[in-house]
Amino acid sequence: MDTICSDPAASRIYTCILVVLIPSLVTILLNAFIFHHIRSSSRRIQPQAIDTLTNNNANQQMKFSSREVALLKQMIFVFAVFIGGWGPIYFVRIINQYVDVHTVIYACSVLLCETALLSVVVHLFIHNHDLRHYLSNKIQHGWRVEHTRLEREAWVR
Repeated sequence: MDTICSDPAASRIYTCILVVLIPSLVTILLNAFIFHHIRSSSRRIQPQAIDTLTNNNANQQMKFSSREVALLKQMIFVFAVFIGGWGPIYFVRIINQYVDVHTVIYACSVLLCETALLSVVVHLFIHNHDLRHYLSNKIQHGWRVEHTRLEREAWVR
């Protein structure tokens, strides 16, 4: 009895869906929730609405703040790198089931995965000011433990 689960092509398609498609959908939903939350919190703090009168009707146009635009750019970048980096290796595996794929193409898709992971990590370091500040302090002052004034005074005694 031959089931669909024993078919290698179906197994690879299933793996592609589990590794690329479902995390992509979850990422889109979570990013939309985060963006909506940031947008609503910034509107509570500082209203960005501009009332314009057109044909005696009050229309409300919402402006995106630079913070929201920067957040949206980062979300789109990370999402695009995830899809562009991890999608090809699974698509190559599916295509390899039907057509012989040269090992160079497979190696390039693996390299693309590694480059995508590296670029997301570098992006985190570049765009996270607190992390950058923490690491630069640690590098400049060494990895020693910061002690409180009371601890230092206790050592002097």
